[in-house]
Amino acid sequence: EYEDEIVHYMRSKYKGYHPDIVYVTDDNALKFAVDNREKLFPKTNIIFSGINDHKFADTLPKDSYTGIYEEKEIIPNFKLIKELFPQESNVLLLGDGSSTAKIIQTSVQQDISMIRGMNVYYVNNQSLDVILDELKAYPGKNIILTTIGGFHTKNGDLIPLKEAITKIVNTRNFRIFSLESSFIQEGVLGGHADDGIAQG
Repeated sequence: EYEDEIVHYMRSKYKGYHPDIVYVTDDNALKFAVDNREKLFPKTNIIFSGINDHKFADTLPKDSYTGIYEEKEIIPNFKLIKELFPQESNVLLLGDGSSTAKIIQTSVQQDISMIRGMNVYYVNNQSLDVILDELKAYPGKNIILTTIGGFHTKNGDLIPLKEAITKIVNTRNFRIFSLESSFIQEGVLGGHADDGIAQG
């Protein structure tokens, strides 16, 4: 329903406009562009960036779609945790239930052989309350933040990123690593993190 409203708005706003290319960034934007290309900008080439779902992007016709992928440093973060805290074998991947968080979780499940000797837990939900409850039950100390910009309240309101991170940090004395430089704030150690500005 919401997507239909966006399509209607864009058709109205760009009526009569025929760009040479359309640029989209992130998985949701690419999927939106693919699903609605004929309604909005038929026959217009699409350039993408920040894409995590290689399988989806690789199915697109190369004469109409091209771009770059976002490679998360997941395995290097696991190795860093193992090197810094060899006595700790538990690592929790924390995500906001978004398609990107799910893609990261699937990627780790496929590459699990590269992180032998570690117990990997997954907490992936849009509800921050559910996340915080899961964190209280988690037996380990190490957390890797995957994508966390889509947490919502019980009423469905989006929670500001800084507020969400503060609540996660204050849940317990965790060692928190991040896949994104934008998530690094007080209480988050860092790790091998992507930097959107550096990547253009």
